[in-house]
Amino acid sequence: MSKELIYNLPYRENGEKKSIEIKIDFLSRGIARDFDNLHKKQESLRSKWEELKSTDALIEEYKKEKPEGYKKELKELFAKSENLKIDILSFDKNTFIDDQYKLLQMILKDNGIKDGILLNNDFWEYQVDVQDMMTFLVAVIYKDIDLKKKH
Repeated sequence: MSKELIYNLPYRENGEKKSIEIKIDFLSRGIARDFDNLHKKQESLRSKWEELKSTDALIEEYKKEKPEGYKKELKELFAKSENLKIDILSFDKNTFIDDQYKLLQMILKDNGIKDGILLNNDFWEYQVDVQDMMTFLVAVIYKDIDLKKKH
């Protein structure tokens, strides 16, 4: 059975802290799937970033310690680092953000919100903290899942 979520979204207007109540009682399978795809892209990018940081740290360690055979290892690590940088820089942040806005729009429209600031991308872009937007999306996606352990 679908649960109703009443979410208080914090935002700022001209520096003043405000909030708006959003009622969500419907979540389609397509929205859940699209969110999952966005989440996987985000996690892939985060993973590559972490791998790049550890690879670059290893490069610095090899340069400093100069263990046996380090030049060959350094060459491989430099190549790995460059490939990770290319992957990270090729991530289309604008498309990712546009896809997030489309997801927000679909969720809001599916739940009866037809107009107002919530459907304005500039509102989400400039007045809502990034973390608050993600917290809202996660709350919506998992609204019907009971996360409490049953004993």
